[in-house]
Amino acid sequence: MKREALMVYLYVAWKTHAKYLSWDAIGSISTRDTRSTLAQAITYLPKRKELFAEIRQWAEDLWEQGILPHYEELVPIGPFHSQICAHCFQKTGVKRQTRQKTIPYDEFRCTECERGTHADALITRHSNSARMSALVLQECLSSLNAPS
Repeated sequence: MKREALMVYLYVAWKTHAKYLSWDAIGSISTRDTRSTLAQAITYLPKRKELFAEIRQWAEDLWEQGILPHYEELVPIGPFHSQICAHCFQKTGVKRQTRQKTIPYDEFRCTECERGTHADALITRHSNSARMSALVLQECLSSLNAPS
């Protein structure tokens, strides 16, 4: 199943003509002695280093064959972005954990700008984290003077 997820990811990269791909670098997160929903979700994420090496090799092979002509690089992104408000980060450039702790796990509400799931049904913890990963990737590419 994890290898099929890699294939879907590369298909999306091909379909969108993406030059850069991000990878959640969650290999360092330990779920030992925890039984929460988050721990269970992390356990099943494709986090093994071998999978990162495998998808990178697949992407390079597909690039060499001309199947993934726009691909340039797969960039590992730190996994701890679900607590940071993407809207506040985009405005300030500062990564501060502003997610309210008292709300359910899958919801998001910022303690700074008050944006959250209840005001906008599109903002969940997962969508915010994905947006943050994209912004961090963009920031990383800017530091390398690479076009985003």
